[in-house]
Amino acid sequence: MLDWMKMSFMEAFNYLNENLNVGSANVTEQALRMAVEDRELALNQQYLEQFENINSQIQSFVGKIRNMNTICHEMTNRIQMNKEKTQELLKKTAILQNEKKELVMKQTYLSDFFAKYLLTEEEEKALSLDGKNGGRD
Repeated sequence: MLDWMKMSFMEAFNYLNENLNVGSANVTEQALRMAVEDRELALNQQYLEQFENINSQIQSFVGKIRNMNTICHEMTNRIQMNKEKTQELLKKTAILQNEKKELVMKQTYLSDFFAKYLLTEEEEKALSLDGKNGGRD
């Protein structure tokens, strides 16, 4: 068990020596604690810088999402307005189509009436000649 403890101590010392720049075995507890705290502070500073970078990217992304949301709401409102206008146009179109059908029917009735009862030019001449002659031939 002594070898294991020796190995652990040596590994820990090597780690401290490499990462905390502790060069001798005669380091005091206070100096060792300060070295560990300095290393912890440096790591926390690195973490903070990386976190700030990530936070900045997230905030940028959130801004873009909000902008897209605003655009989507505006487009939805425009679509709704156009839908309402289209509904009005469809109603007016239906009314105009019904009026057109009525006018076409009236035109057909009038054409049929005129074809049946309107005198031709020859008939009008014949009648006007009869009227001048007093109905005598």
